[in-house]
Amino acid sequence: VEEKGHKVGYVKLRLFGEKTNQELEAAMRDLEAQGAEAFVLDIRNNGGGYIGTAVDVCSKFLPTGSRVVTVNERAAGETRYDSRPNMRSTVPLVILVNEYSASASEITAGAIQDLQAGKLVGMKTFGKGSVQKIYPLPDGSAIKVTTAHYLTPAGKDLHKKGVEPDIKVEMPGDKIGTPDDVQFKRAVEIV
Repeated sequence: VEEKGHKVGYVKLRLFGEKTNQELEAAMRDLEAQGAEAFVLDIRNNGGGYIGTAVDVCSKFLPTGSRVVTVNERAAGETRYDSRPNMRSTVPLVILVNEYSASASEITAGAIQDLQAGKLVGMKTFGKGSVQKIYPLPDGSAIKVTTAHYLTPAGKDLHKKGVEPDIKVEMPGDKIGTPDDVQFKRAVEIV
């Protein structure tokens, strides 16, 4: 996409899976080879995935060793996840989020926002910032217990609160990817 004479690379992440890091790296290299000077990362309707993948994604946009997320676990204390080595130069970044961006998507959005590595455009995220474990009971039933919470680099608990975008743009979900995608248009304008 070209905006005001600048080339903007657009990448949509559907989930945070095992191959996401390699696929994102390949997509970014391809877009950079085409002259991309900035990126729009679309994590709308992305329900999440692996925490390690969220760290990998954030690592492409953050200085090495930046705090990405802290997992505050009941009875086990805090585990801090820092960004991995990053050889890329800093480029403008906008992340598209909506009410269906959850879990690893929110970890990514929260880290990028807190560390001022990019802007968030769209709607407040879902608010899935906890880890549950299911314990089977002898009678065949089970109990689900929240065992941990995700905290952003600034210490914000994501659970039931979500991440507020820097620029709120309301839009029905069925407009994503259409010519009426005003969230995408706004992201390209500000990147």
